[in-house]
Amino acid sequence: MKTFEPKQISLPWRLPDAVKCCTVLYGVEVDPDVFAQQTRIIPEHSLEGAVASRRLEYYQGRYCAKKAMSWSDDRWFHLTRAGDRQPQWPQDMVGSISHTRLQCGSQGFAGALVADRKVMRAVAFDAESVIAEQRVQGIRKQVCHQADRGASDFQEAVWTTIVFSAKESVYKLLYPLCEKKFWFGDAAVTVRPDYSWKAELLIELNDALPQGFVVEGRWCHDDRGLIYTSCYLANNSQSYH
Repeated sequence: MKTFEPKQISLPWRLPDAVKCCTVLYGVEVDPDVFAQQTRIIPEHSLEGAVASRRLEYYQGRYCAKKAMSWSDDRWFHLTRAGDRQPQWPQDMVGSISHTRLQCGSQGFAGALVADRKVMRAVAFDAESVIAEQRVQGIRKQVCHQADRGASDFQEAVWTTIVFSAKESVYKLLYPLCEKKFWFGDAAVTVRPDYSWKAELLIELNDALPQGFVVEGRWCHDDRGLIYTSCYLANNSQSYH
């Protein structure tokens, strides 16, 4: 397998000033171990024995985190994982990582958002390829709740993917604040045509995240067939996008 330098791309919306981002496209034929060596990403012991594609997407995500955190290229980088498999960010930072395979099959996408913990309590980012038509009904049954809204404004596969991605972002945003698992049916998402979405908790996660707690976020559908969602929670408890 050959090596391939990731191509940095831009998200299609403006991020809050406190949030830094790195998003890339990469070739799936890349040798993950060579890539980790060249970009100074310390391998994760838990990935020993994992297939090459899994190791590669993991290292690409860490590469994005390293770039978003403005670490120098020649500095070794290791973002460890806790027992619940969540990234262990530096004490002064919060962050979120996502990766997925493009529909073409020959490229992958990875991205990371990071922010100063003094400004943001949490940030979240997710990317998904639009769900294939033959899988939409099955995914919709697993992910969507009768309280989810906005389906009439979109193609079914696009709406279902946005809802799926938004709920992934909600989990990434709120789990670090409560350390309590919750599921797709525990939040209701409204997708709006203006590229925004709202999620409302249908359960209480803790005193600070009660039933009815609302998260506001952004979404986008690009010409590569990718859906992006993101959301942020400031230290004043305001959710905004």
